[in-house]
Amino acid sequence: MSKSGIIITLIGIGLFLISIFASEGYSEKRSLMGNIYHMEVVIYPGRLEVKPVEPLDRYLIYPESEGKPRPGRDLLSSTRIVGRISIPLPLLFSLSTIITLVGIGKILLSKKQ
Repeated sequence: MSKSGIIITLIGIGLFLISIFASEGYSEKRSLMGNIYHMEVVIYPGRLEVKPVEPLDRYLIYPESEGKPRPGRDLLSSTRIVGRISIPLPLLFSLSTIITLVGIGKILLSKKQ
C-alpha cells in the first residue's frame, strides 16, 4: 500500500473536518444544505465602514421623502465590510473531496502493481 496515498487521503479528511469546525454563519432556521451553502471560513474579519447617504441620494432612494429623512430615521447610512477575507464552505468541501479521492485512487493503483 502506498504511504503517500494514505497521507493524501488523511489530508483530505482533515481539511473536511477542520473546515466544518472553523466555519461561521450557522443558522437554526436553515436546513443542512442551506447552512452549508451560506457558511464560510473567515481568515481575516475586516472592518465595518459606515458611509452617510447624501441628501440627493436620499431623494433617489425614497422619492416620497423629497430629500428629507423619513420619520424615525434621522440619518440613512450605507454599511459595508472592507478587507474581509473568507473562503466559502462549499469550495472547501469540494477541495477536500477531490483530495480524498486522489488519495484513494493512489492507494488503489499502488495495490494493482
